[in-house]
Amino acid sequence: MDYQKVLEQRNKFLKDYREKKESNWEGQSGFKVQLVQLGTEIIKRRKNFLEQIFPQAQKYYQEISAGMVNNSQHMVNNRYMLTKEKLKLEYKPTFFVRRPEEIEQNYLLAFEEAENREKSWGVTLIGPHRDDIELKINNYDLREFGSQGQARTAMLALKLAAMDYLAELREQTPILLLDEVFADLDEKRTEYLSGLLEKKGQVFIATSKEKELGGKALKGKKFHIRENQVLES
Repeated sequence: MDYQKVLEQRNKFLKDYREKKESNWEGQSGFKVQLVQLGTEIIKRRKNFLEQIFPQAQKYYQEISAGMVNNSQHMVNNRYMLTKEKLKLEYKPTFFVRRPEEIEQNYLLAFEEAENREKSWGVTLIGPHRDDIELKINNYDLREFGSQGQARTAMLALKLAAMDYLAELREQTPILLLDEVFADLDEKRTEYLSGLLEKKGQVFIATSKEKELGGKALKGKKFHIRENQVLES
């Protein structure tokens, strides 16, 4: 929240500078220093969080995929071979980061390199508000080469891993909310996921296609929304 407040103030300054309502460029330096301090802490915590949950997310992905061989391919001896799916994750900040102790210095350098673009665009281009996560299946970018089923499986694996992390941290099982969770999953993955969710405490699944629910998921309480009313069936 503190980062967001400073970011809004700096963006307002940059917009005014671009529109010639503000002429003193050094006026943004105080905002920049605050963003680097706050953003560095956010990046460190994000990287630590992802490192904590990723092994479990990878395990969930392989379990939901049931170790199945699917249409993922790689070249071996000039022949395409089918391979088992393996999820990989990489945190992608807006500047190069190798070690945590380098974050603050590289953050400031990135601001210097982006100075002309920020003056021209009137917006802050560096920082965790623009960071991303890159997901890969067998070293292929999931966004470019993954199927919808693979993308949904990866999302579920990350969500379940985050749930386990929070349960351990808070010593209390969170309520899990899922929307159209079984869409794009094949029958095997649907059945496995249904069984897995049975063990996750209280789970709410919203769907417009009841037939896509796995057999075990159908055993829970069902509510239908009709004409702005929630009816238990």
